[in-house]
Amino acid sequence: SNVYQGAILLTAVTSLYDGLIAFGTDLSPITPYMEKLPFFAVGLGWVVPAVVGGIIGLLVGKAKE
Repeated sequence: SNVYQGAILLTAVTSLYDGLIAFGTDLSPITPYMEKLPFFAVGLGWVVPAVVGGIIGLLVGKAKE
């Protein structure tokens, strides 16, 4: 469960960015940081945050045991 929560949490951040951009919000101050994400240029900028969030969730779950 912690793995899913971690993955969804970090994926939500990138999805929120994409949604706000699609809505027309000016997020130019953070765009250079988002563009550094691997696969961002092909619309898959959420992949690495999902993996990292999953790993963090796994570690949190192990720490709770």
